[in-house]
Amino acid sequence: TDAEEASSSIPDLDVLEASMLSQLGVQRKKEIDRGLTLVGPHRDDLAVLLGDYPAKGYASHGETWSMALALRLAEFHLLSADGSEPILILDDVFAELDSKRR
Repeated sequence: TDAEEASSSIPDLDVLEASMLSQLGVQRKKEIDRGLTLVGPHRDDLAVLLGDYPAKGYASHGETWSMALALRLAEFHLLSADGSEPILILDDVFAELDSKRR
């Protein structure tokens, strides 16, 4: 399944932590010189698929909007899970969707 494929591509947490710490040490001077971060999850690409195809180029405007909203809601729930209280502001999020998707 898609969930199994996604989880299998994520390394063990200990391996991920060791790799990240190693790369942070290696890139530290470059990051300071450039004034930006070169290593971290915020630098990763996120592959969003619509079935077997990349969403970019295949998803409709409404599907793209729905995926963006789903990602934002997932982020909100992830931040909430550790006890923090993030603020979620949604302004007319369904305006971009057709009547069937509203």
